[in-house]
Amino acid sequence: MRIAFTTDTGEVHNLEVDPHMKLEDINALIETMTGIASANQILSYHGQELTDPKKTLEQYGVIQDDLLLLARNQTSSIGAENIRQTLLTRPELMQQLLQSHPELADAAVNDPSRFTALIRQMEQRQQRQQQTNTLNADPYDIEAQRRIEEEIRMQNVTANMETALEYSPESFARVTMLHINVEVNGHPLKAMICTCAQATIMSPQCAENCGIMRLVDKRFAGVAKGVGTAKIIGRVHSAQIRLGTDLYLACSFTIMEGRENNLLFGLDMLKRHKACIDLQKNALVIMGKEIPFLADQE
Repeated sequence: MRIAFTTDTGEVHNLEVDPHMKLEDINALIETMTGIASANQILSYHGQELTDPKKTLEQYGVIQDDLLLLARNQTSSIGAENIRQTLLTRPELMQQLLQSHPELADAAVNDPSRFTALIRQMEQRQQRQQQTNTLNADPYDIEAQRRIEEEIRMQNVTANMETALEYSPESFARVTMLHINVEVNGHPLKAMICTCAQATIMSPQCAENCGIMRLVDKRFAGVAKGVGTAKIIGRVHSAQIRLGTDLYLACSFTIMEGRENNLLFGLDMLKRHKACIDLQKNALVIMGKEIPFLADQE
């Protein structure tokens, strides 16, 4: 299945994983993608920190297209473990901890991972408080006020992101482009539906493979300008294209260099044939016929 994770800087990454993969294996995958060591990764799901490395994604309730939040661990797990061992060997300290922080004391005895997480949270709160005290020490310090303003802004950004994660997590997933199966002059292709392209565009190599390069009218050569520029070799005024299994249309193609996609089915053909992009049916509808959009893996 496919899941995504987003970092505290707003970057979104996609992962193809198995539901039975353990958290420690996911951490290893993320380390190869981001360079963040597994020990320094903090993964959260629906606001809950994932702390058991032996649990699987399925056990955590993670499903297809879910989003995890990745943060960096600024606390050394070795340091937290040293604190825990000290508490276990000092009964008087453990007794004090039971009175002041019973949850932390219980974690020290029964759940080392939870203990590390709680220590990290306490240190983060202390760091934030120290930063706030430092910034508020001199209200006339322009640089300090600028940093306070930036901190407030980032708090609002984080709150906005958490709201989006809770109510519309799908907005962080990768958007799949719309492709359909077509056939040009007997040659099967996958065409991308592109309403931002004024013309239906084909690459020279694709035109060669389809056997229509001999029909290119070079009087229509030029330069396409938009996000960058590309050389237009010419235009094929008419060639037969088959959409789906039994819909045949006459189509014109602009032959253009520098295309990542072999074929863009552009706005000219969509308007000419009164096509409808029906996302509810997940299909391109032309003349009452539905041509299904391809799945991402296709």
